Amino acid sequence: MPVLTELSTRHSQLDFSVMFTERTSDIIGEGIDLAVRIGKLNDETDLVARRLGTQRVVVCASPDYVAREGLPTSAEELGTRDGIIGWRRVSRPAWLMRSADGQSRTQEIRVRHELSDGESMLQAVLAGCGLCQLPTWLIAEHLRAGRLVTVLDEIMGGEMPIHAVWPRSKYMQPKLRVLIDALSRAALLDRLGFHSDEVEISAS
Repeated sequence: MPVLTELSTRHSQLDFSVMFTERTSDIIGEGIDLAVRIGKLNDETDLVARRLGTQRVVVCASPDYVAREGLPTSAEELGTRDGIIGWRRVSRPAWLMRSADGQSRTQEIRVRHELSDGESMLQAVLAGCGLCQLPTWLIAEHLRAGRLVTVLDEIMGGEMPIHAVWPRSKYMQPKLRVLIDALSRAALLDRLGFHSDEVEISAS
């Protein structure tokens, strides 16, 4: 949002409709100018994508939770712990982990709490409600302050690409070019934060 609000002050005729959502929208069908998506993209020939950066995730917990329940000693143990996840879209929730050869794979977890956005998940972890896999940009301040600690650092965690995605067209409208360039600059300066799997943006 800081990127968009800054743009709106510099371009008085640029108007936004913005939605932060967990669902993957139909960009063409819903008339969305631009979406910011986190994770692997599907092969959609009617869309164009531009890589903005990478989101790194780690498993974390509060010191109170660790004192009460102890640290997990293996990825498999996450199947018996209190997991906190975003709103469930799959029947078997899993977190990213790194295998011995450096590749990413997933580890199924036990879910106790399902929450609709990153801020709610963060508050639940801080309150000692369980373990959660969250992006480092969201929890960095709490890690530095000791309000959270990371868990199973040697095996748990991973990275996901962040892309700007928009409808394919022979002619890119100036409003869209301005927006994509601003997001790219912000990503280079590490100013972007994403609380949902997708940000839908329509500009006029």
